[in-house]
Amino acid sequence: SGMDIYMARLYSNMPWEDFKYLSQWGVNFNGWLNAMGIDGTGEAMNRDGICCAFTGEDNAYWGKAFELLRDANFLLENLPKYQSSYAEITYNHYLGEAYYVRATVFYAMARRFGGIPLVTKVIQYPGDGNLEVPRASEEETWNQVLADYDKAIELLKGASDYDQHPEYLEAVTSYEQAKETLVPYDLNKITHIFFHTLIMDEDKAFDGDSDERGYNQVMTTADEFLKILQSMYDKGFVLVRLHDIAYETTDETGQTIMKKGEILLPEGKQAFVMSQDDVCYYEYMDGDGFASRMVIGADGKPTCEMKLDDGTISTGSYDLVPLLEDFIQEHPDFSYRGARAVIAFTGYQGILGYRTAASYSDSPTYEEDRQTASAVAQCLRDNGWELASHSWGHRDLGNIEYAHFKTDCDKWENEVESLIGPTDIILFPFGADVGDWHPYSSDNDRFNYLHSLGFRYFCNVDSTQYWVQFGKDYLRQGRRNLDGYRMWKDIEAGDDTSKRKLDDLFKAEDVFSSKRPTPVQWN
Repeated sequence: SGMDIYMARLYSNMPWEDFKYLSQWGVNFNGWLNAMGIDGTGEAMNRDGICCAFTGEDNAYWGKAFELLRDANFLLENLPKYQSSYAEITYNHYLGEAYYVRATVFYAMARRFGGIPLVTKVIQYPGDGNLEVPRASEEETWNQVLADYDKAIELLKGASDYDQHPEYLEAVTSYEQAKETLVPYDLNKITHIFFHTLIMDEDKAFDGDSDERGYNQVMTTADEFLKILQSMYDKGFVLVRLHDIAYETTDETGQTIMKKGEILLPEGKQAFVMSQDDVCYYEYMDGDGFASRMVIGADGKPTCEMKLDDGTISTGSYDLVPLLEDFIQEHPDFSYRGARAVIAFTGYQGILGYRTAASYSDSPTYEEDRQTASAVAQCLRDNGWELASHSWGHRDLGNIEYAHFKTDCDKWENEVESLIGPTDIILFPFGADVGDWHPYSSDNDRFNYLHSLGFRYFCNVDSTQYWVQFGKDYLRQGRRNLDGYRMWKDIEAGDDTSKRKLDDLFKAEDVFSSKRPTPVQWN
């Protein structure tokens, strides 16, 4: 009876919003049938703006969650001491329920807060020397949720007469339903969007000089970018990594292969990948309304510098990296397990706004620039960004002479990869792949050479909604350009949906800047 009382107390404090949650009250355990309307749907306690999280609920949940976690952890740690007092099926039942309680609390917190402190043991006060548990990543949090649910199911199903106990069948069904609120996403339906350096000052970019035409064609303004993010967020898109789609591993024969990943999303969400090309802040862009370089901000995250008209330098959200970071901080559920975009570099004028190419070796700040660029690149990696090659010289790698192809690849390895670390992603310049749409063949010398350099993810440009190809030792994906030219083509198409390519993401008419020169023509 003592165990039944203990379990009843655990369940009376579970974060089941169907009966206990109102957005203004928060989770209220002192009433019955508190939830009404949308608050009782099971979908309110999240980060989508329905709940009042962070804005003044009467009963904040954070502290209550850790009280319940302590009770669950206490049971997990202490019940084994009394295992001999229980029949195996009863012991496993109680232990499985403890894992279920912990998983459900972590699940409720992850939906709401993203990554959380994963307290998986009883913290003794004042006995434990360190009472502070650091906040885990969102990926680590979701992995813990799934592991605890799996353990609960394993313990209940392990009973020899499991199928003869309706209460066990009911419990396992409940656990599996909780786990299945995250469903495997179809990896063949992951779209990939990309941008170039964002235009921060449209008046300077669209000023009628010789560079205006190119900016108008292939660049996106910061305002357009933010509107695109908001539209995609509203449509349920969630940012994932290329490495979430597939990853390199070893099979049972010891052969290295590319294995499909598993992306678990709530029903109705849509996975996508984002990348940015040419994050080098080329010399020709100086004075045209772009950031000048990337730096490490005071908060330890990558941000940007921009030269102002009076010659001073301002640090802030002046390009895709800090703007996307700002958006994710405001909307954590826009990022799957802490995913960020792929950032791609050429090398012929250096990377990240630092003149690190060998041709700048006479500069008095050359070595300092290389060290700083390397530190910023590591900061990007540390904050979830994936780094990629865009070739060294922005060359058409599928069509240039093979000798020039190898030279370019070697220069990338020597001048860029030596600074940013091993890189397994290549985003082809001009979208020009080293093969057609068929799988790469064993006699494709260019693919073989890139593969020998460590590349496993190969991305071209394709205007279709999805183009994903899984090879035995590589992943290919088509990317969609969200720039002035593509948006203008949608606007020109009018109501002809066969020619509109962006409506699944946003309406071009709602995003396209009024300051752009029109029509936007290609060369």
